[in-house]
Amino acid sequence: MQQILDIYSGKITNWKEVGGDDARLRVVTREEGDSSRGILVEFFPGFKDITVTSKAKTTFSDPETEETVLKSMSMC
Repeated sequence: MQQILDIYSGKITNWKEVGGDDARLRVVTREEGDSSRGILVEFFPGFKDITVTSKAKTTFSDPETEETVLKSMSMC
């Protein structure tokens, strides 16, 4: 759980820091007030206490989120 918080807050920025390949890690999040983000804030311990990194890409729909994640994966 701490690694996820560190990813969202920008403390972890590379997949190698969590046992993956040496590749940039990109945070994709939903806008404030979105139900998906609300679930994280309400039920994921510590999530409401962090500031999501300013480098995160905020998306506003499921299709946009999917497109952003797939595009990020192809850049690795």
